[in-house]
Amino acid sequence: MSPETPEGTPSYESLLTRAGLSHALGQTEEALRWVARAQALDPARSDAWRAAGVLLDALGRTEEAIAAWRHALARNDRDREAWVNLAFVLGRRSPAEGIDAYRALLSRWPDDPAALHNLQFLLDTAGAEEA
Repeated sequence: MSPETPEGTPSYESLLTRAGLSHALGQTEEALRWVARAQALDPARSDAWRAAGVLLDALGRTEEAIAAWRHALARNDRDREAWVNLAFVLGRRSPAEGIDAYRALLSRWPDDPAALHNLQFLLDTAGAEEA
C-alpha cells in the first residue's frame, strides 16, 4: 500500500508511522494527533487505539489510556500488546485490577512469561497488603 491514498490523503499506515516518528522525537502530543487521524480514517482497527493508549499513558493521562486500550480490545480481543499495556497500567493503579487483567491475558496466552511474572508480582503485592 502506498503512503498516500489516491486522493493525496496519508494512508492509515503512513499516519501511524508519522505518529511513531513523532513519539521517538519526544513530540508526544503531535504523535497523538497523527494517531487521532488514523483512528478517524479507520476506527475499526485496534492498532491506532493501542498506540493512543501508549501515548496517553506517556502524557500521564492514565484513565484515557485505559479507555483507549479497552477500545482496542473491543475491536480485537486478540491484540496481545493492548492486553499487556492494559494489565500493566491497571496493576500499577491497583493490584486487584492488574491481577484480573493478567488472568484475562493468560487465558488467551497461557505461557506468556512476562504476564506470568507480573501476575506473580501482583499476587505477592496483594498478599503483602493483606498481611
